[in-house]
Amino acid sequence: MEGSTKPYIANLTGFDLPLFTLFSTSEGMWRDRKIFVTPQENMMMVGLAYPQDPDQSFAISRINDSLQLKQGDRLYKNLSKESVENYFMGVAGLTADRIGMERNEYTYEEIKNNIPFAELIIKNNNNRIETLKIYQIPDKTKPKTFNPDILIGLIGTDTIPVMLKYIDFDPLLKHSEDFVGK
Repeated sequence: MEGSTKPYIANLTGFDLPLFTLFSTSEGMWRDRKIFVTPQENMMMVGLAYPQDPDQSFAISRINDSLQLKQGDRLYKNLSKESVENYFMGVAGLTADRIGMERNEYTYEEIKNNIPFAELIIKNNNNRIETLKIYQIPDKTKPKTFNPDILIGLIGTDTIPVMLKYIDFDPLLKHSEDFVGK
């Protein structure tokens, strides 16, 4: 390979050709992909619902040049712009992995009847809504405990579960007091 002008060449006996002709790959199956197509600057509302604890659910809205957070009957208008923008950026950059789900024993049929751990909801400037339902994976060796590394997600009406890294999702598990300005 040293000194070759052809990148990614396989030198196998009888073969001198690019690797992609020998090994088929689908970029969509191995590459992490963004969950939400709405860019951060077009997000008009981001909501985080906790179905098992609805009192903690909230939605942050951009209305003209102001920000407001609604949690139940309470409305907060004195929000930290930096905290909200960082949150919107984290939501916009959230990725999922489909390839791992091929090896996972959990299927859509097994998780669809469970109550989600959380649900992210985005509304963009064209009133298009995107959702992500997040489920915890039970640890089969320890009752009433969950896998601390991986979550399962369902994007919109998709029936193919995706894997989420808990470490990526954890910073998005916020509560209303995390955004209220001081």
